[in-house]
This record gives sequence, C-alpha cells and structure tokens, in this order.
Amino acid sequence: MTLFSPKNVRDFNARRPSDLQIPLPTTFLTLQDILQLPVQNFTVGIGDPYAPQAGFGSVRVSLLVHLFYQDTWRLYSRFVMNYGLGWTYDALLNYDLHKPAYLAPVLGVPGLSPTHKNWKSFSPSVGFAWNASDSSKTVIRGGVGIYYDSQTAFGIADDERVSLGPRGVGRGSYFSGGIRDPITGALLDFSHPTLFTGASLLQVLPTIRTDLTQTRGDPNNRDFSVTNIEVDKQGSVVASNLPSASAVHVGLGVQREMVRDLAVSADFVVRRFNHISPPGLVDANHFSSARGP
Repeated sequence: MTLFSPKNVRDFNARRPSDLQIPLPTTFLTLQDILQLPVQNFTVGIGDPYAPQAGFGSVRVSLLVHLFYQDTWRLYSRFVMNYGLGWTYDALLNYDLHKPAYLAPVLGVPGLSPTHKNWKSFSPSVGFAWNASDSSKTVIRGGVGIYYDSQTAFGIADDERVSLGPRGVGRGSYFSGGIRDPITGALLDFSHPTLFTGASLLQVLPTIRTDLTQTRGDPNNRDFSVTNIEVDKQGSVVASNLPSASAVHVGLGVQREMVRDLAVSADFVVRRFNHISPPGLVDANHFSSARGP
C-alpha cells in the first residue's frame, strides 16, 4: 500500500476550496493515524506462491557455462602481448513459453515467440605492455576486451511463468490500476489525494481478495488455451530477444619511474555498457502513460 504523504495532501488542499479539502489527522503517532492518509496505489497477491517450472516441475535447472582460452606472447624482450577468447552460455530464462495472440498489439507477431537463447556471447580480449626505454623506466600498456555478466533473472522468469501459465496456476500480483472499488466501482489508482484512505482500503480488501480468488480459477489447471495474463489484463513477459548485459573495456596508460621507489602513472580508461536496463521494467503497453495503455 502506498499512501500520499501529509505534504502531498497539504499541497493539494492549498489549491482547493475549504469545503473540498482532504482532512488530515493532527498527529501521526499510531498506525491508525497513518491509515487516515489517502491511498495512492497498492498491490495484492492472490494464489499459490509456488511458481511451477517447465513441465510443471518443482525445480528450475539453469545451465551456466563459461569457456575461455588465453595466452601470452613475448614478441621480443621489451614487448609482451596477451590475448584470449571467452564464450558464455547463460540459460536462466523461459525458453518454452509462447506469448498468447492477445499480446500481439503490444509485442507484434514476431514478439510472441519464446525468449531466444543467447549463443553468441563471445568475449575477445587483447592487451600489451611495452618497455619503451633502454633504461626500463618507462612502460606503455594498453588493452581492450568484451565482458558478459550473468543474467540474474530468476525473479522475472518466475513472474513470466505465472503470467503465461494456465489460468489459475501460480500467484498473481494485481496492481490497483486494474482493481475497482467494490462499492463505488472506481479504479483504485489515484493521481491525486482523495477521500479513499488506507483505512478505507483495509475495509474493502477482504472483498477484493475474495473476488480475485474466485476469478483466479483452478491452481491445478494444465490447459494453456487461456493464460493468466489474458484474463487478468496484468502481468509480465520477457522479450523474445533479451541479450545478456555486456561491457567493452578499453585502457591505455603510461608509467614512468621518476626516482628510485617513485613512479608516476597516467591512464585513460573507457567502459561502455550494453543491455543493462533492468528487464521487466519496460512498460511496453504504456500502462502508466498519461494517455493510458
């Protein structure tokens, strides 16, 4: 449950006539005081918290393989080169779940296919060190490489398994933007403070939970013809093409011995990161946009 702060309410009241202002408690010393604040939004979970895995098994098996070769080559006494090539295979996502045609207006028809496996995560690297002077007091060094990070995707993978699973399977997380007040019928996601407070939500929450539980369906259902996301109109899916996060590291530097036991170094370093935006946070349906989905 997210409530508007007292400051939010006071700022809102300052723009309203006195007879339309939202009342505030004089103190906030108890939970009941805090629950007098207006609701902004909330999320409620319904269903079995267990997320069934592929084939409705109880265990997720995710293969992680990293192979690499590296070597050092001394071209001559004052110049050394090192080089290598790595390959990473990281399979933490769901590769067996098609998206329903219901999502085609958002994802496009090609986007309905299961998430592709990333087979081309190659990591080449090369570097050198050059003793640039006969006195061995100046060294120039540099290198460049591509590196991949593991996909920490257990959370988004399980959320997708529930969203794309048969109706009733798993635990659904329902955002208040899609839930209506059982008394007034209004959607319970507010852009400004209203008279609907935290205490009001607690009064109607049992009815909301009962209604959602009744529409959730059979938790043992195995029929994929109707999925949770098609009925709930809420959920999360993983893109068909979701590359692993990677970075290109480039470095070039020089080190000079000034006097005995004192050296000065200067380095230029660039790190460029790719595909690091948190998956699962892209609002492809524009649910939160001012104009609506």
